[in-house]
Amino acid sequence: MTVLSAAPARVAAQVVLLVLLGIAARIDAMRCRLPNGLACALAAAGAANAFATGGVDMLLARLGGALVALCLLAAIELLWRSRRSEVGIGFGDIKAVFALVLAGPLSAFVAFVIGLVALAITGVALGRRALPFIPFLALSYLLVICTETALRLF
Repeated sequence: MTVLSAAPARVAAQVVLLVLLGIAARIDAMRCRLPNGLACALAAAGAANAFATGGVDMLLARLGGALVALCLLAAIELLWRSRRSEVGIGFGDIKAVFALVLAGPLSAFVAFVIGLVALAITGVALGRRALPFIPFLALSYLLVICTETALRLF
């Protein structure tokens, strides 16, 4: 795959991922859940982005990283639930992060951190212990992608 043919495919995969992430954010905001079908579509869009970026080798490398992130976040969540008897980050949130790590690990990590900070600030400001995370993740991911794109232009 040449660089010229990869760019439109990567842009298309990124647009699909952003649209699906927006849908996931809306559903999470209304119902505090991420349907499995939508989680699979997000993962497929993330995988398409990885493939469009660097072919099969990139897809496999990012899949390995995404699986590590998934296992770490799931282990932390299970430990949190066993110690605190309450939900921390939900498993739908973890599945959304998995899809973003497939698309781009650094972007996903930065968006995850920004999203967590924004969630914490909002929770404190509203006096709420629980808020849906995917809307914060989606907005922070959009911010990261727009920033990366702007920096590439200069």
